[in-house]
Amino acid sequence: MCRRAPHTGAVGTQIPQCYLAPSARSVPTESANRWRPCESDPHVSAVSMSVLESPSSALETPGLASNSASPERRRSPWPRFLLGRILGGVGAVFGACTLVFIMIAATGNPIRLLLAGAASDEEIARLTAEHGYDRPVLVQYLVFLRDVATGSFPPSLRMGVNPFGPVLTALGNTLALTILAIIIGALAGLVIGYLTVVLRNRFVVNALLTGIFALQAIPSFFLGIVLVLLFGLILPIFPTSGSGTPLHLVLPALTLAAVVAPGIARVFRTSLLETLGQDHVLAARAKGTPAAPFLRRHVIANALAPVISLLGVQSGSLLAGAILVESVFAWPGLGALTVDAVTNQDYSVVIAAVVVIATTFVTTTVLADIVVAILNPQFRVER
Repeated sequence: MCRRAPHTGAVGTQIPQCYLAPSARSVPTESANRWRPCESDPHVSAVSMSVLESPSSALETPGLASNSASPERRRSPWPRFLLGRILGGVGAVFGACTLVFIMIAATGNPIRLLLAGAASDEEIARLTAEHGYDRPVLVQYLVFLRDVATGSFPPSLRMGVNPFGPVLTALGNTLALTILAIIIGALAGLVIGYLTVVLRNRFVVNALLTGIFALQAIPSFFLGIVLVLLFGLILPIFPTSGSGTPLHLVLPALTLAAVVAPGIARVFRTSLLETLGQDHVLAARAKGTPAAPFLRRHVIANALAPVISLLGVQSGSLLAGAILVESVFAWPGLGALTVDAVTNQDYSVVIAAVVVIATTFVTTTVLADIVVAILNPQFRVER
């Protein structure tokens, strides 16, 4: 006995087929109790027959793959993410070093500029050949790239030693100042940004926001001078110049922290407001979830991702921005050393300082991106 029934194929089209009822005299096995297609039906093609008799063959037939086939295993985004960050960082350092070389090469022979009128022509020619400034520009550039890769720069014209020694010593002082400033500025910015979201008093919120905008508009060197006048003359609490004790770090760290805090507060406030407006947060609040634990575990954790990314960028920027602050407070850091080297045309020290600053900036940025990618997996997928 034969009856027709529509069959949905693997590609979603209906194929009319003829099904034969199992014979009453046959043994009722699992295969016998199934409806089987009638090969004599002209509507049943050879392809549909093979699909019905061997469903696994649909996976091997192009265009007839089953909708229930398991999806391909996704590859981890970490290798591509890390490789892209590392290659981008190397390119940034290379570009910064190349720009410095072009600027130095455009000034001419630094030996002649430095010793003009103070040394004989023979002495200038000897020092020029010793430092390689008599070679073609392309050869100088290739030697420059080799020196950057190996760290073997020509000796400093003033100190007579490899410039990396003094540069690394000054970098330690700058890092101590920068890390303390980031800690103070980040904590202050997070607290201010959080308060502007949770406080109900609009007067206090507006006062905090006004203070953030005003602080962001003040130049760091001007704020440093104000702190020197305030705590050096009016209220002599902290030392205003030099180094040697932890108290010498307070005023320059507060000055740099004032650069960090406004940006952190604004980004954290915006991120909190966006997170609070998401569907899962609104649903949790509608269910009566306790506010404090929910804010700590879900809202604040998700809102910290852009803050960490901003901190990575600001950490590198502070290394360059510390030049003015270190000059105001006479802090023996990398900024003061670079200014002194530029003033005295000691280009070996300038190049070494630029390489160290660029490398530190790129490293902090990459580390911040990795931390953000750990906290927010969607970040590394998008990047």
